[in-house]
Amino acid sequence: MLLSQELVPAWVRSIEGGRRPDEVPWALSYAQKRWLERAWKSEFGFVPEAIPRYTEERGFFYVPAIKIHWHHIRGVAISVYYDGVDPHQPRNIVPLSARAHIGKGMRRGEEDDEAVIHESALEALRQYTAYKEAGGRSPFEVMREEGRSLARRGFTRHFDLWDRHFENLAREVAANYFAKEPDDHWPETNWKG
Repeated sequence: MLLSQELVPAWVRSIEGGRRPDEVPWALSYAQKRWLERAWKSEFGFVPEAIPRYTEERGFFYVPAIKIHWHHIRGVAISVYYDGVDPHQPRNIVPLSARAHIGKGMRRGEEDDEAVIHESALEALRQYTAYKEAGGRSPFEVMREEGRSLARRGFTRHFDLWDRHFENLAREVAANYFAKEPDDHWPETNWKG
């Protein structure tokens, strides 16, 4: 039985079309990161951590992101391999601190205090010292392979509790910035899915 073209994963169509998913720019460009900084600062006056804080006195509020990491709400691998779309779009990206994004700076035992969006990256960070001492395969290489394998089958593996909030927030920030600064165009990714 032949699958209709809509049901064929994007990575299969990509290979059949002569494009390889490993040729996709996996990281945001410098220009894209600067554009995101301008958009989020325009909305908040600073680049916030997209996970809000809460106190009885203030209600929900945002704090500046420490060591900004740009999180793709719909992950890069699943966007490329399964969806066949460019993941580097302002409505798909929110700022997070390195700690919330990959657990950088988090000590063992603190896992219950905060959610880490990419727990696999936290685990790879923790295994890295042993890898450097003993050799073998890099835990980051293993993590990337596992993530791409899941993406090819249509699965994502990040902690997605905040995804709906992130989607709404990113959409609002991007729409407001496009309205305020219509001449500041989003720097396109050099990839056609």
